[in-house]
Amino acid sequence: MAAVVAVAAALSACQATTLQAVPENQAPSRIPAPPTTAPAPDTDRPPSDPSRGATPPPPLGGGCSGSTEPVLASSRIEPALGHRHLVLGVTNCTERPLVLDGAPALVVRDGTGELLDPTVTSDPSSPPTRHTLAPDASAYLQLHWLAAATPSSPDAGHELVVTAPTQPPVTLTLRDQLDLDDASTIEVHDWAPTVAEAVQQ
Repeated sequence: MAAVVAVAAALSACQATTLQAVPENQAPSRIPAPPTTAPAPDTDRPPSDPSRGATPPPPLGGGCSGSTEPVLASSRIEPALGHRHLVLGVTNCTERPLVLDGAPALVVRDGTGELLDPTVTSDPSSPPTRHTLAPDASAYLQLHWLAAATPSSPDAGHELVVTAPTQPPVTLTLRDQLDLDDASTIEVHDWAPTVAEAVQQ
């Protein structure tokens, strides 16, 4: 019981203002408690997560959402026993046929914004080919790579810029822990009419 009373008294003392001793015939004057000093900034703190504050790309299956231009969308990166999978989708929101002329262009940057140079290659069993989308139609394509040995390093990939092979070109930027580095190889599969068919290639 004595310990509880002591803790309560200590908390009350921390919140109260300080009283100055005065003669009995005078009212005590209050002296404000000294302000709390703000902690110094931590200069050793690592850079903030590059995905914070970033506008996420449109989700797969989101349709045109009022757009009259082609829409490029992306899934989340799916990890699987050291493998990484990402599905991209293009929806033709124009009133004319849209040509997908092979593989999208890929640019990878690390946590500091420097360019990385992973190898980008076509999947040998289902390389990306030329497709034509009718108005309101969509096509999907899978990217696959193996996780880098040091995925949490600032030198690993943190930003992927994708440009669809369309006219006019459409670009999206995905900021995430990509598990990519200069030694990585990204395999690009062929376009398919559904997500299920794209991931089965």
